[in-house]
Amino acid sequence: MGATRFLKNYTQEACEQALREGFGIGVPGETRPDTSQINIPHRVQEVKIEGKIIGYNIDKIYLPQSDNWDDYSDFFHKNPNKQVAGFPFSVRWPNMYAGKKYQIMTFWGTILEAVVDDSREFMSEGLEWKTKEGNKERQFVVAWKEIWQR
Repeated sequence: MGATRFLKNYTQEACEQALREGFGIGVPGETRPDTSQINIPHRVQEVKIEGKIIGYNIDKIYLPQSDNWDDYSDFFHKNPNKQVAGFPFSVRWPNMYAGKKYQIMTFWGTILEAVVDDSREFMSEGLEWKTKEGNKERQFVVAWKEIWQR
């Protein structure tokens, strides 16, 4: 955990700016700060002394992603309309995936929202990524990252 910024007068804009810069936020008072418009993954925790709320801490959450998400994201930004060589791919599956949503990146650069489809895990198909465009097999996916859900 990095440094903490203490905000006497809380605003969502100041909070989001601090989270973006990698800081945690401390907010004094008994009223829970409104973070409904902040899109950066975060959590709000009460700070109590002897059972009385004296303030709140707001910390950035780092969601799981495959090791190569950033590399492939950079590749597709620098090389639009190119495919990644190396098919078939074998990116490890996320741990504890039930009920979670992900973004997957295919080897041709498409990013899709997906969930892990384990309905055929013990059949020849195995685990697959379920998307609105149909299921995608593991070998077509170069990277994944979890989507933050409030």
